[in-house]
Amino acid sequence: MTNKRFDASKLKPHRSLRVLSAAEELITETGFAGFSLDAVVERAGCSKSTVYEYFGSKQGLVTALIEQVIAGFQEPFDDALDTRLPITEGLFNYARTVLQRVLSDRHIALLRAIVNEQGRSPDLAKTYYRIGPQAAIKQVAEYISVVGPENGMSFDDPIDAAEMFYSGIFSRVYERLFGAETQLKDAAIDKEASRIVRLFMQLYGD
Repeated sequence: MTNKRFDASKLKPHRSLRVLSAAEELITETGFAGFSLDAVVERAGCSKSTVYEYFGSKQGLVTALIEQVIAGFQEPFDDALDTRLPITEGLFNYARTVLQRVLSDRHIALLRAIVNEQGRSPDLAKTYYRIGPQAAIKQVAEYISVVGPENGMSFDDPIDAAEMFYSGIFSRVYERLFGAETQLKDAAIDKEASRIVRLFMQLYGD
């Protein structure tokens, strides 16, 4: 089977969404070690032809799953970056929202599976980075380009500044990814979001 591009418009709750749900459950529970099309179709109660119809291949299914999970995480982000708020409030709301999502058990399980599969399927990691961190960095860069000057700030390169902002978030992801830290509680997430914003303002504020 050739790997055709995932088409979200073809998703139907009674089939393709059930397949995605089954795939996510398996990856979360066992990583890629226990992930196979046979296992997916057994849990989803469908046939392999259904998987091929909607996703084209095993890798197409995993790519679609990554896209779905990241899209679900990103839904609240636009509201967090409210250009009507002072930049410190907007960045704090955004950092808190991102930390709540990316440090969740669901996201960490998926990310561990992608890392473990990197040697065999490098495109999965590239897909994750493109629609996840890379898109988020661009989103922050666009936000600070608009709100920064209104708050007496300027950036030679907004992308570089956004990458610096995101480095604080990534550091906590790495800690969870490699088992050095458990999932943060709300108070700890608020404290971490405040720290990230404070360091960013020290670098780029007046």
